[in-house]
Amino acid sequence: MKLYGLYGRSGTGKSHHAQWIAQKMNIECILDDGVMIYKGVLKAGYSAKLEKTMMDAVRRAIFMDTLHCQEVRSALLKYNPSKCLILGTSQRMIERICFRLDLNINEIEWISIDEIVNIEEKLLALEMRQKGLHAVPIFQSKLQAESRIASYAIKMLNRIKVSHHLKKTDEEFTVVRPIFAEGGVYIHPQVVSQSIHYLIEFHQYPFHMTRMVVLNHDLSHFHIKLHAKWQSDLRKESMRLQQHIFNFLQEKLGFPYPNIVIEIVSISPPTHMT
Repeated sequence: MKLYGLYGRSGTGKSHHAQWIAQKMNIECILDDGVMIYKGVLKAGYSAKLEKTMMDAVRRAIFMDTLHCQEVRSALLKYNPSKCLILGTSQRMIERICFRLDLNINEIEWISIDEIVNIEEKLLALEMRQKGLHAVPIFQSKLQAESRIASYAIKMLNRIKVSHHLKKTDEEFTVVRPIFAEGGVYIHPQVVSQSIHYLIEFHQYPFHMTRMVVLNHDLSHFHIKLHAKWQSDLRKESMRLQQHIFNFLQEKLGFPYPNIVIEIVSISPPTHMT
């Protein structure tokens, strides 16, 4: 297996550029923040972004947990990619990942994010991160082909502006800002919220979303509050919706491993009681 190590400080755009690099260099596999992505689909691992402390996140990212490490090792053996791109904040971090996963450190070809991203793009990536926007390494054409709901999300991406509620000026920032011709995108929480609202209506779930809270300004943790129409199997329906939202965010919008909490805050009484 040919290994590539993409390194650079946190917030400099590694995840955003990873898919573009992988496509240009015909790399099938990406290891990023504790997860293994093979041909654009998450196959194994657990995202370090879901950890509650910085120390736990670092341990997750370098596969210090034995079961986590074994899961990703097994997936690498199963899919047997010819090339793998490994992301880390430093060369040493990537070497530690290789050591844990039994990958040959001597075969790494190093890529500095500074060689890929110019100063303007790095400043934009940092600015977007500070505003709570999420960089997704996927392509709009792929999104549009996936489903009607994903197409709706793209329309929202192209329409919604990040205005004064993010920055106390009259200046506006577009939510979509293609960095390459193929088009990486920045997704604002408002887009995610309205897309989930549309998903609930489109599939006629017995719910109405009253609010979506992004925990700790991290677009990996979602707390979704619902009003429910009374019926006997609300628990089953809420679990089905939770899985549906998880699949949608992961497969259609490119979130590696979203954490979704569903809370029913109110219930309409049965019709015979009204």
